[in-house]
Amino acid sequence: MIYLLMLFMLLSGYYTFTFGISQIKGKNRLGGFSTIVIAIFGTIAPMVILYMKSK
Repeated sequence: MIYLLMLFMLLSGYYTFTFGISQIKGKNRLGGFSTIVIAIFGTIAPMVILYMKSK
């Protein structure tokens, strides 16, 4: 069940990451970079905490 939840979190993080890429392509470099950083930290940190608590 935890791995299914992690997959869902990864998919939502991927959507946010691709939005950041499209912002960079649309000449909004600062907004795109900020969105990518938030997507990475907002996806990886909860997954690590969830995995550590399950063990």
